[in-house]
Amino acid sequence: MLPLYRVSDHVVGDGDQDNKLNNESCDIDTDTDLLTASDSEDSKFNLDLESNYSNGEETDSDIDEEYIIFPIWLEKADDVCIRLNSLIKNGQIPKDKIFYKYFDSVSYAMIDPNHKYDEQIVEFFNSIKFLGGERTVNFIRGPMWHGCGSGRVFNPESAKLNLGGPGRTTRLKHSGYTTASGVIKPWLDSFLTLAVDPSVDVKPLVDSPIVKVIGTAMKNDGTALKPAIQYDEKQQINIGLKMTADIEFVKANPVPKSEFLRENVVTEANVTYLSTTDNRVVMPVSVTYKPKAGKTGKEMKEQFLNEVELLQSCHCCIKAVVTSRHILDKPATAICKSACQACIESASVCDACLTQGQTSHVPSLRACQRCLKENVQCCRAVVIVLASDCESGNKRAFELISQSKADGTLPPQFIFVCLPDAVHVGKSLKCSFANWMLLLDEERACLSMLHTIRDSDPELKKLLPRECPK
Repeated sequence: MLPLYRVSDHVVGDGDQDNKLNNESCDIDTDTDLLTASDSEDSKFNLDLESNYSNGEETDSDIDEEYIIFPIWLEKADDVCIRLNSLIKNGQIPKDKIFYKYFDSVSYAMIDPNHKYDEQIVEFFNSIKFLGGERTVNFIRGPMWHGCGSGRVFNPESAKLNLGGPGRTTRLKHSGYTTASGVIKPWLDSFLTLAVDPSVDVKPLVDSPIVKVIGTAMKNDGTALKPAIQYDEKQQINIGLKMTADIEFVKANPVPKSEFLRENVVTEANVTYLSTTDNRVVMPVSVTYKPKAGKTGKEMKEQFLNEVELLQSCHCCIKAVVTSRHILDKPATAICKSACQACIESASVCDACLTQGQTSHVPSLRACQRCLKENVQCCRAVVIVLASDCESGNKRAFELISQSKADGTLPPQFIFVCLPDAVHVGKSLKCSFANWMLLLDEERACLSMLHTIRDSDPELKKLLPRECPK
C-alpha cells in the first residue's frame, strides 16, 4: 500500500511532497473510496497539531488552514467489488431486486451471524424448500454453521457455505400460516381491500353514502391430500387429523382404532374461492380440511351457509375482530348486525331505517349498526352465486338449500342461487360419453362410435379434424 497525504483537496505521495500542488492532483472522496486509516489516529494527529499551536511553536500567521497535512492509506478494492460497485451505480443491479438483497444479507451474515435476513430472502428460500425440499435448500446454502453445536458462538471465519442463506430455524420464525379450518381473516381482509380500491374499478351492486355492497360468486372445490400425521415444529402439534392433536390428545388416545382414523384423518382440503361478479378480484378465502367420511349433504349445507354468513360480514367489523389462529367464527363476527325485523316482516324499508339512509330490507345489502354509529361507509361483500362440483355431498347440500328456500325457512341474509360448476359438468358429460351409451335424439351413442364413423368416411374426416377431443 502507498502512503498518501491529504492536503486540503489535494493528495500527494511520499515522493511528491516537494512538487507543486495544483488542481490536477487526485481527489479522494471519503464517502465512496476505501480508506484504511483509523479515525482515532486522525483525531490524535489533529490534537497534536492543536497542542503545538497552543505552545507557541506555530502561529496562525505561519500555517494556512487550507494546507494541513495528515497521512491516510488507500487499498485497491478487489476486481469483483469494483465490478459490482459499477453495476450497482449504473442501475444494472437494482437495490430493490432479489440479487442485491441476497448478496447484502449474506455478506452481512458473514460479518455478524446474528444479522437479520431480508424478508424477501427468507420468502425466496421458503419457495425453494416448497419446490425442491429441504435437501435442495441445504445444497444451495451449504453447511454454514453446521457442527458448531447448540448455544456456541458462531465464528464468521469458520462458516462453511456454498451460496449461503437463512437456515431452517430462521425460515420457521418468518413464515406465517395456519393449519386450522375455516374462513381466514387476512385473506378476506385482503379481498375486501382490493374490491373497494378505486384503482381496481369493481362495480358495486349498491353504492350509497352509508353502504357499498360488492357482488361476488363463491366457488367451492376439493383437493385430495395424502393421509398422514406430521409434527409441526412451529406450532408444536401433530397435524393431519380433524382435531388438534397436542400432547394431551396423544395421552388420551395412545392406541387409536381404525374407525377413529377413518373418521378423523384428513384426506381432502376443501377450498373456497371468492370472486367479484366482473372477475376483477379473485382470491381463496377459506379452507376446510375433511376426512374421508366428512362430505354428507347435511354437513356440506352447514359449511356453505356458515362460510357465506362470515364472508358477508362488513370490512370494518372483520378488521376489528380478534381471531384465534387467523380463523373467523360466528361469535366474533356477531358484532356485525344489519337486520331489522320490521323491514324483514314487511319486505320493505321501514320509516326508521329510511331515516338512517338504508335502501333495502335484505340484511346483506344494508349498512351495519356499528358502521352507522361510527359514521363510516359500510363496505361488504354479498354472495349471489354458489358454485360447486356435482359430488353426492355437494349435490345433496344444494337440494337441501333449495328446499329450505322454497319452504321459507332459509334466513333472509342468504340471497344466493346454487349452480353446478360448468367445468365439472362438461368433464362429467365427456367422461360419461366416453364410457357409457348416452341417449341422443332417442338413439344410443358413445364417443367410440363417433370415432369409428369418422374414420370410415373421408368426407367426415374433413368435417371432424383429428384435433377433436378423444
